[in-house]
Amino acid sequence: MKRDGFSYDQFTFGSILKGIAWINDLNVGKQVHSMIIKMGYEWNVFSASALLDMYSKCKRIQDAYLVFECIPQPNSVSWNALITGYAQIGDRETAFFLFHRMERHGTGPDDVTFSSLLTLLDDPKFYKVTMQIHAKMIKCGRLIDTAARNATITSYSECGSIEDSQKVFDDEDGIRDLVTWNSMLAAYVVHDYKVLCS
Repeated sequence: MKRDGFSYDQFTFGSILKGIAWINDLNVGKQVHSMIIKMGYEWNVFSASALLDMYSKCKRIQDAYLVFECIPQPNSVSWNALITGYAQIGDRETAFFLFHRMERHGTGPDDVTFSSLLTLLDDPKFYKVTMQIHAKMIKCGRLIDTAARNATITSYSECGSIEDSQKVFDDEDGIRDLVTWNSMLAAYVVHDYKVLCS
């Protein structure tokens, strides 16, 4: 590309970093980070979002956070990449802190935000939080998305409410895919196992 006379831009870096995150090559990611700084794209929301996503997927969440803090106007992609990164390492407190900060910032949560947060609600003590997230999803019109619905089914199940899982599953507005069916089947298996063991 460079030999053919084309210069890099924020979208080029976004594509490159997506591939680096997929192969999980932190060394190459750091080299691209250096190029981004050298070319003055470290403040660009597109390249910075891709950069923090790469660091998150390479399990360098502190580096991702530092990149995020340098973005002047983070968008939903930036917020979601960071929240998902913290959710993947199981840091519930920071993920929810960022979620509330995202809302105060004026950026609305989407399916990715809700799905990431729901993966952290896996105990009966989080039942009320699951209900609050579910209510917020309904208010935002996000429960139609299959990934968010599947995460809600699983979260209710892991919080001990097979009835709520079934209600989400039976919602006529949603589309059921293979994961939806598997989420509901797994919910009944977990529920029946807990009943047998109690």
